[in-house]
Amino acid sequence: MMLSLGSAASGQTPPRFLAKTVLATGIVAAAAFMQRGGFALAILLVVAGITGPAVRVMNLRTNGMVDRLRSCPASKPGLVLGYAGLWSVVTLAALAPAIAIAGLSSGPAVIAPAVTGSVLAAGVGTLCGLAARTLGDVHLLAIAASVPLVAGAVLPGPWSLFLPYASVAAGTLTPLALASQIGLAACCLALLGGLASRW
Repeated sequence: MMLSLGSAASGQTPPRFLAKTVLATGIVAAAAFMQRGGFALAILLVVAGITGPAVRVMNLRTNGMVDRLRSCPASKPGLVLGYAGLWSVVTLAALAPAIAIAGLSSGPAVIAPAVTGSVLAAGVGTLCGLAARTLGDVHLLAIAASVPLVAGAVLPGPWSLFLPYASVAAGTLTPLALASQIGLAACCLALLGGLASRW
């Protein structure tokens, strides 16, 4: 059921989904062997969470599906936020074994920020897909959005409190950090919903 729901949202076949899961699990397992499982998972969350929905939104735009969705009577923010939510679930499902490995190697503190990071990345990716005009633009926007998030994850600083990827990479989580990360994801989704209402 989860795979068919995610496949509808992501346009992926089960073999492709399985290949992504196996590849991500292998990368995190190899990094965990070197005590860097959290770093690898943080980078995978950013890259998979942003590029997937961004490119898929552009594909939906080029085949005319977005125009059909605009004309339907459903709530535009509801459609766009539902899409971002489905991508978050797809990303978490694909990375579930990798999250488990990182949780075993870095500690269970990586699980909550991984979920929050998946929601944030899906929201940012959907924003990139809606903002881009061409497929080339969507790749550039996804890279431009991913680089600061990856840098914030691997370079400690005052932003570490707000970025869920920094908590995943470090393997630590405080209640204040979790609250601020949830707040950041909520702000991203509120921005996405606000922009979708003008769509």
